[in-house]
Amino acid sequence: MINLFFEYTEKSQDLESSLKAAGYQHPTVVIKDNGFLPSDVESPLKYFLQAAGSKFQGRPRYFNEIDLPEYWEIKANAQAGEVLNHGQQRGRIKYWKNDRKRLVSEVSWLDEQGRVRIIDHYNQWGWKYAVTSCDKAGNQAMTSYFADNGQEVLIQNHFTGDYTYNAPDGKIYNFTSLNQLTAYYLDHADYKMDGVIFNSLGTCLFTLINLRNKPKRNMLFWQERSQGNVPDNMLYLLHGKLPESRVVIQNKAEYEKITGQLGEAEKAKVSYLGTIYPFRRENQHRKRALTFTNSDQIEGLKQIVEALPEVHFDIAAITEMSSRLMGFGHYDNVALYPVVRDEDAQKLLAEDDLYLDINYANEILQAGRQAFENQQLILAFRDTLHASKYTAPENIFAAQDFDGLIAKIKKVLENPSVFNESLRSQEVKAETATVSNYQNELGNFFS
Repeated sequence: MINLFFEYTEKSQDLESSLKAAGYQHPTVVIKDNGFLPSDVESPLKYFLQAAGSKFQGRPRYFNEIDLPEYWEIKANAQAGEVLNHGQQRGRIKYWKNDRKRLVSEVSWLDEQGRVRIIDHYNQWGWKYAVTSCDKAGNQAMTSYFADNGQEVLIQNHFTGDYTYNAPDGKIYNFTSLNQLTAYYLDHADYKMDGVIFNSLGTCLFTLINLRNKPKRNMLFWQERSQGNVPDNMLYLLHGKLPESRVVIQNKAEYEKITGQLGEAEKAKVSYLGTIYPFRRENQHRKRALTFTNSDQIEGLKQIVEALPEVHFDIAAITEMSSRLMGFGHYDNVALYPVVRDEDAQKLLAEDDLYLDINYANEILQAGRQAFENQQLILAFRDTLHASKYTAPENIFAAQDFDGLIAKIKKVLENPSVFNESLRSQEVKAETATVSNYQNELGNFFS
């Protein structure tokens, strides 16, 4: 059995970790390889590069280690970088993650009119594994994929969707679609294809249709939202066109919407199942609150801090703080962490039991998800909310309803049972599942 995912998104990762937590340790294959997949995750591209002799060793390149024309210069900050020639921007540097490490995933090269003409793709081992050429309008035209020795292994035509594979034995294989290419890979890789768990009704489904030897059992984990009607490709599964298929929907509202449009025979093939989250600790009900911020625009900070002198507030940023925010350092119950180190951020997540999602601007450090995994109680204003998936509706307050948020903090800190009830509501909102939920669903189908 394998997992077959189109991209390695957060939802794909959550599904994979849920399956592992429930004891299902089969391989994961990701069709769209971005060059930074975990070592235990496979892909068609990784297979072809390995067949060409590539050694997956090394480290990612830093922003100042990219291939660069002589005398051109680089300017960079924690978010992105640019390449300049006599003051004119000729390149844009994209980082793999917004985590301050400045590890490069792409460099887009611009012509003198500022149009993207070439994109260099770097991987986690530090080699330029792909180069994309663009037309004058900036549309991607062709992408060549290279082994670590520079050998061209795969060519993608973005206009036609065709792929050309230069095999190690000298043969050239042409595929009219990514579906055919992935099916070829699965037919030749050494996988036990008795069952497949997949999460896309597009490329994943059509790959399964293109396989020479169809899996005996197929389970779709539907993680998207339908546009009012049951997707045709889902009906294809439910009507038995791909034998022994089942659909698991991971959002309760979506499950009810879809099953409400199905007959009894179809509905019997559809289930609801949430996510097993990797909770790191239990909440200790401590009077400590945390906020990660990208700016000094924090809704009601003064009112909240002054109304709750018994609560300790930690405020952390990955950049320097403005004088306005630094001014809160004079409060005895406030600690400020400008340019917070990763280890200090993790320490704060472990020590604080409330997370206040009350800062404007972008979310940093995946704050909401990290707060949820540390079982911090998340409270927010409607206008500042970033982590809606992990925040219970009763813990979201109208803009400037400082009194409401303050009253909620007092209430949960005064009564541990109310605190725990609020945490349970948070888990319900995030659609938390258990190991037994997964084992019952998968065990009954794949046994």
